[in-house]
Amino acid sequence: MRTVFGILFVLSIFCSFQASAADYSDTYSKDEIGYDKFFSLQDEYKLVMKGNDLYVYNIEGTSKRRITRTPKFNKPIASFSKDRGYILYAEYAKEGANQGELKYYRVKFENDDNSRSLISKEEYDALTSK
Repeated sequence: MRTVFGILFVLSIFCSFQASAADYSDTYSKDEIGYDKFFSLQDEYKLVMKGNDLYVYNIEGTSKRRITRTPKFNKPIASFSKDRGYILYAEYAKEGANQGELKYYRVKFENDDNSRSLISKEEYDALTSK
């Protein structure tokens, strides 16, 4: 009888651990693209990177929208603009004459990478400073 209670006790601990792990995986999710890298929070949206592309998620996690389609290019920084009208990011060029150079871009919040504009570092800094 002690063995049965012991097994039930171990199973109850294991089940509670799995529930905690499930809660954690909702915050730091992994899917076929990879882990989220959190960049910025604005109102009810968060800006994250998966597989070197940027996505905007609503806070509840019920919807996401892909912003960039440049998976070969790492984006070390990204944020929402201080006026909340743009998504700003920089990416390292991996190919060509500009290899390793940081290039700065802005995309209107409601658009995607097809409407991006190349901007200077000074413009990037001005749009992100508080």
